[in-house]
Amino acid sequence: MIRPRANGVRIGVVDQGTPKVQHYVACLEAAGAEAPVLDWRVPRDVEADLAGLDGLVLCGGDDIHARHFGQANQPRVVLEGGGRELYGLAVCRAAVARGLPLLGVCRG
Repeated sequence: MIRPRANGVRIGVVDQGTPKVQHYVACLEAAGAEAPVLDWRVPRDVEADLAGLDGLVLCGGDDIHARHFGQANQPRVVLEGGGRELYGLAVCRAAVARGLPLLGVCRG
């Protein structure tokens, strides 16, 4: 079980699938927060992931498919797709529904 730090702030970090996620974690920890990494590559429960979090960081990466927004992709779009895209959208929507503070870093 992860124990909260002295200030009790827990900011979840959605892993973008590269070692760069550690930079986000290090910055949050340096500010005194606990920063659990939410790894989309393993089965996850979005509601369980958000339980006990005070905020959420969605790390940057390639474009999200425009179909999720009822649009067509531009010709030069680099798509990431797959599990990260689906998990990221689900956790983002759930965080917004809860009123959880959210920092989304550029995706494309």
